[in-house]
Amino acid sequence: MHLIVKNGRAEMHNDVTGAMERRFNTFGNVDDGDYDPGRELVLLVLSNGKVELRDNKTGTVQRTFLQGPYNKATFSDGGILLRKANGRHELRSLVTGDVVRSF
Repeated sequence: MHLIVKNGRAEMHNDVTGAMERRFNTFGNVDDGDYDPGRELVLLVLSNGKVELRDNKTGTVQRTFLQGPYNKATFSDGGILLRKANGRHELRSLVTGDVVRSF
């Protein structure tokens, strides 16, 4: 699966056929995104600086990170690495969402 962000929309596409399998309902305001290695979770960076953690199968929001504004989000060894607009980074727990380290 591939996550494609285009024109403010995030879509998951099949690797083999290229067919769209899921469109995340974010009203056209997605700037960036990432998915975990198991392809069960998706991170979406919204244009207002928030980050949403979503379930890939259902598309439902599991957690929203509001302490940004953020401009990049990636999965990192069992956690979530968030880059703020001021250049600082936060490593957060995937389970609780708490800040593990800030640098």
